[in-house]
Amino acid sequence: MTSHLTLSALVMLLVAVTLSEGLRGSGPKGCCYSFNNKPIPSQRVVSYVKTPQQCPIPAVRLKTVLGRHMCARSSASWVKILINDVDAKRTPGNTNHL
Repeated sequence: MTSHLTLSALVMLLVAVTLSEGLRGSGPKGCCYSFNNKPIPSQRVVSYVKTPQQCPIPAVRLKTVLGRHMCARSSASWVKILINDVDAKRTPGNTNHL
């Protein structure tokens, strides 16, 4: 009788752990679900990261000079221009003509 009770308790514990791990989610990290639709000047952006391909919506996470992070749709024309500008700033030997 005691062994049945112990076995039942162990099974219930395993079920509880399995359910709690399943609810935690195993989806990709760093996805964007809300987006900035207003263009941002390239001078205010220091870097960007594309979200993982597993994310439901392709996006770019932008980091501003103030350290803020915001999401933008990678398909937006202003985002494509912004990415080119940020990449140009990072290119060695690139000189900005004022």
